[in-house]
Amino acid sequence: MDYTLLSDSSLVKLLKDGDERVFKEIYLRYWKGLYKTAYSKVHDKELAEEMTQNLFVDLWNRRLNVHIDSLASYLFGSLRYGIINHYKSQLVKQKYNSHLSAQPLRNTNSTDEQVLLRDLSAALEEGIALLPKKTGAVFKLSRMENRSTK
Repeated sequence: MDYTLLSDSSLVKLLKDGDERVFKEIYLRYWKGLYKTAYSKVHDKELAEEMTQNLFVDLWNRRLNVHIDSLASYLFGSLRYGIINHYKSQLVKQKYNSHLSAQPLRNTNSTDEQVLLRDLSAALEEGIALLPKKTGAVFKLSRMENRSTK
């Protein structure tokens, strides 16, 4: 059978049957246009190739469950959402990196800090032990467990 002569709707019907030759025909028909569109939006050759490849992998994996009225609209629409999601994730990464760079660097794993913290905790426990029993309990609950004094 010559798949190049089939319409898109016929290809979609045969794709649901799992015919790999149909998938290859869809790929050959659309990969170049999808790649060019992706490249024009992301301006990165490898990223455009990856997005195009992921689109076709997703099409193959979802072939049984997806409802496609127009193959071209489905593919280019999927690519558009893939590009949007890419830029959204880039924005999240940028915001996270700017947040990290705004935070002061702290080295919390220093040995001196750990020793001082242990000494402070021991001194605090000794001081609480000197308090009357109920006062010590109220202090622990209010200061260490963030409960109200009542």
